[in-house]
Amino acid sequence: MTDLWPEDITQVSIKAPVTILKEQAEFLKKKTKGIVDVLIVPSVKTQAGKEFIYGFDLVSPALNKIHYRLFTVAYDIHLYPAVLYVDVEIATEIRPLNPDVLRYWEENTNVDQNITEARGRKKTSRNIEQNLQIKLMAVTQGALIEILRDIFASNKARQIIQNFIAQVVSDPKKENPFL
Repeated sequence: MTDLWPEDITQVSIKAPVTILKEQAEFLKKKTKGIVDVLIVPSVKTQAGKEFIYGFDLVSPALNKIHYRLFTVAYDIHLYPAVLYVDVEIATEIRPLNPDVLRYWEENTNVDQNITEARGRKKTSRNIEQNLQIKLMAVTQGALIEILRDIFASNKARQIIQNFIAQVVSDPKKENPFL
């Protein structure tokens, strides 16, 4: 039998979003001298061949591996478009958003602390802000890279990373690698 497959079938010119996330995780680890690392967390909702979902969690090994989910990315076997879910604070900083989304956020973050949700948790500005995720779509690999650059440069991402570093270097037993 003759091989009917093209010779160049295994040559890949595009990266899967998860590959880009792993590369960026390595860059952050080097930049922070290992104080802040990234865990790429596959979702239990990921279905092979249908949808891939990964959380991008900032973590500090020195702090008992405390995690902070910076964003989530989802895509299917076509790789792009990829959808990123980021918290409203980052989204409003990096992208102009639909006024209805902003109005919803403003109305729901100024709630009375005593209102109780159906689950029994108190509805607070912090709970709502943490739960409200804004969807950003990257239709190409280049668009994904641009959105990631913006997320990583956002005030919130910087603050979380700097807070991890500050907490670790505040320990008198640990040497500050940035001095």
